[in-house]
Amino acid sequence: NFITYLKSKPRDVGQLPCGGVAIYVHEDTYHKEVTLHTNLQAVAVKALLGETPITIISVYIPDSERLTKTDLGNLIKDVKGRVLIVGDLNGDNVLWGSVTNDNRGDLIEQWLTEEDLSCLNDGRPTYLKPQDTNANGPTSAIDLSICKPQHCLEFHWEVLDDTHGSDHYPIVTH
Repeated sequence: NFITYLKSKPRDVGQLPCGGVAIYVHEDTYHKEVTLHTNLQAVAVKALLGETPITIISVYIPDSERLTKTDLGNLIKDVKGRVLIVGDLNGDNVLWGSVTNDNRGDLIEQWLTEEDLSCLNDGRPTYLKPQDTNANGPTSAIDLSICKPQHCLEFHWEVLDDTHGSDHYPIVTH
């Protein structure tokens, strides 16, 4: 009894599955899809939760894809009111729990500052690195949950302990 909103990039024949985003909304929840003006793999829904409207954006940015602040800015350019951005942004930064910063993590940090956004992550890892690439430790925090600072206390953010066979830990945001 869920309505599904999906976006993914087409794959070449023989290419391994990778990426794509989805939002599932129960059919009893008043909502509508929000058109995003971005080339990123992202989908958005504005839903009424209780009496509070919120726009939820799910985004995946592969580490192989070039990313700019303009790309990130376009993600929320037309979004008004409460917003929750969730997804795999593939950027390491000590501010949200990675061991080191990378260029993408620094770019995301600049974007958060310029757009007056806050990261709900509390330092716990969200990604279990494959064994052969753990030079900076076996885990990282590349999956982010982002909102406006005035709404941070409205959310409870947690990472589940079991990856359920994925290389990412599930994140629950209430």
